[in-house]
Amino acid sequence: ERKRSEKILLFFYFENNKKYLKTFLIARRGMKLNFRAGEEFFIYSNYNGGGSDYCLGNGKYCSMHGVQEVNQNVRELCTYKYQKDKYWNFVMGINQKCNAQNADTCWEAVGKQVGLDTEKIKTCESSEALTLLQNEVMLNEKYGIQGSPMLMINGVDYNGGRTSEAYKTGICSAFSNAPNECTADLGRNDAPQAPMGGCG
Repeated sequence: ERKRSEKILLFFYFENNKKYLKTFLIARRGMKLNFRAGEEFFIYSNYNGGGSDYCLGNGKYCSMHGVQEVNQNVRELCTYKYQKDKYWNFVMGINQKCNAQNADTCWEAVGKQVGLDTEKIKTCESSEALTLLQNEVMLNEKYGIQGSPMLMINGVDYNGGRTSEAYKTGICSAFSNAPNECTADLGRNDAPQAPMGGCG
């Protein structure tokens, strides 16, 4: 019997983490294996004084790159909750076309392009943001997250290489009996090694 392989990605919205995400997705797609993978976010509290330029919830949920990053985190969490099949396409589109300075005006066009119900995401953002962000804080505390990017495999901090082939090895080692997809050769589809993160 295969051991369940659960992944939790924690990363922020800056260039090093875009490369990290891209490299991870090469592994995920190249393996053609539908393992559960979710994106989570490292949340600061009272960052830079807790003002509205960086935070939601009266300073409780903040990003060091500004409140638009927090808002985008919420939209991606809403997408994972309500339109999971569109999730990774949306995340990759955002990382390719938007940034932490324009996410609030950029995201909707990307969402529509990948078939997202943008009105549903807006409703979720306005009514569920604080609940979703509190769940992220709880995950941060549970796993002792201190910064990003960070990959957890079955609750264990992944400390291997940052190439798609290395991610494949880490993911496959989480199974008691590795599936056939673990024999896929990702070398030709690999991206340059993603740099280690240092934000936290």
